Amino acid sequence: MNPITLTRSVSPPSPERCPNCGEECVESLRHCAVCSFDLGCPNVRAAHRPKETEGVSGRFRAARESSKARGVSAEFEALAETIENETHVVVAVSPILARSFLQDSKQLYQGYEKLVEGGSRTPAPQEFDSQRYAVAGKLFGHYAEDIRYGLLSINGRSLKNYGIVHIQLRDIAIKDRVSFLHENSYLFVREFDLKPDSPLPVGYRCSWLNKKELVAAKLESSLVPGSGKEEWARLLVNNGETRDRDQCVEAHIYGPFNSAAIENIEYENNGFNRQDRLDIEIIKDIFGHKKVSGWPS
Repeated sequence: MNPITLTRSVSPPSPERCPNCGEECVESLRHCAVCSFDLGCPNVRAAHRPKETEGVSGRFRAARESSKARGVSAEFEALAETIENETHVVVAVSPILARSFLQDSKQLYQGYEKLVEGGSRTPAPQEFDSQRYAVAGKLFGHYAEDIRYGLLSINGRSLKNYGIVHIQLRDIAIKDRVSFLHENSYLFVREFDLKPDSPLPVGYRCSWLNKKELVAAKLESSLVPGSGKEEWARLLVNNGETRDRDQCVEAHIYGPFNSAAIENIEYENNGFNRQDRLDIEIIKDIFGHKKVSGWPS
């Protein structure tokens, strides 16, 4: 069977030469080094190279054939459609961070590297700090500091081990600058035993355009007859006892965003202590007085 046809809702070209001046592009730079033309986010371009898209499509086709052999073809096709139309990027944060983020529209959501570099937080213990930089460097190189991490979710829920406040982002805010990885980046590097000089395995990254192929290929082996969205949501975002046992499709967002990027907020629970509960009540009060999307104008 022919591979599915993807609808181009965004345009993440992966040019070898700058469309503006014709000079060779530096793959890890967003802007042309000659004329400063915007080439698109480097993580998206990397995920949308022909060898990557062909690799993901190949895995998808194999999974589709497997679903037919196992008698779950209808579930597989319905899952792919759900991923295409009903998944969004979600980030998990602590109540105090979410409260601060919502109270100040000028505040930008930053990743670990930017926060440490800017003196807004202390580094993790040396063992974990070095692991963070090693994994991020392997996947992104010098622009790792520009990546913010989230995951793909059907129901707006994230992994509780990363925070009990789950912030769903507006598609329009991130779809041109987000790429996806088969699983948590640390577990991915460990699973494939990637060394500094090891090439990244092909077919495990994608852009917004072919997210349904990546996810359907990953989840096919877990599908059972009669399963639906509730079960697929648990398969896509599976909370483990520890972070090492969590399962997800990781989202990599290039660049920061502010509170206007929020579409919805879910909560894992009401908090673990009095401060958590107070922060969550304030979050609900602030967010409840805002429009669900597109705020502020």
